[in-house]
Amino acid sequence: MGKNYPMRIYTDESSATVEWIAEYPDLPGCVGVGDTMEEALAEAESNKKLWIEAAEKMGADVPEPSEIFSNDYSGKFNIRLPKFLHKALVFKANEGDTSLNQLSCLFVDGSGAERSICSSLPDGLRHPFDSPADCCGESVGGFVNFTSHPPQTLLP
Repeated sequence: MGKNYPMRIYTDESSATVEWIAEYPDLPGCVGVGDTMEEALAEAESNKKLWIEAAEKMGADVPEPSEIFSNDYSGKFNIRLPKFLHKALVFKANEGDTSLNQLSCLFVDGSGAERSICSSLPDGLRHPFDSPADCCGESVGGFVNFTSHPPQTLLP
């Protein structure tokens, strides 16, 4: 029971009061909720023990802690884009006198990039679909824009 499972902690502000949520991604359904971060953490820790005990009683496998929140990330990854979107990003980066890498970071971070890179392009540079990503059933913003307020993460 002394295994060190990674935990995510974040707030849910969708109702009138703010609730803190602490969850163990490796233990499906194992969460703690509270009015304060401390309450959510305490409840999550208690629920983790109960979750593991119940799984062991039922003869179910208890997963090993994952390394998802480790610090072993290089800061690099490759992404494949449709050619029209790659071209649009290059034009937008040049327009903003920045690098393609920096512009892409702004999109992923959500800290200032436009929702749709293609909406501001001249007609000659736009993709022939009505919506630039119709071929994939996604909006362009869905390709490059994530939530601007990701959950806080506590490392084990």
